[in-house]
Amino acid sequence: MSKRIFPGCYVVSAAHVLLALIYGAAYSLGAFIGHLQSNFGTGRFPVASALSLPDPDHRTIKRWKRPMLGFKTFRWARILLAGIELNEMNASVRRSKPASCCE
Repeated sequence: MSKRIFPGCYVVSAAHVLLALIYGAAYSLGAFIGHLQSNFGTGRFPVASALSLPDPDHRTIKRWKRPMLGFKTFRWARILLAGIELNEMNASVRRSKPASCCE
């Protein structure tokens, strides 16, 4: 009788490898700041600021998903997400209209 490996082990192993690569790439940028400073002839602040540009979008995603963590079914999370998207679309339409039409 041969022992077979559970297929979920492959999924978990792949997830661990991908997370190690992603977090390794994200948090190893500090090791390259000195080299980037010397290549571009600039200070530490501009280099660190450029490397942290994707961070505000990450905070937005975390803020959106926080209300969905307590749902027991996918249906209610989907309804809430549709409401968030509708709110964002309305806000973008309001931002794009000139101020004279809203008075």
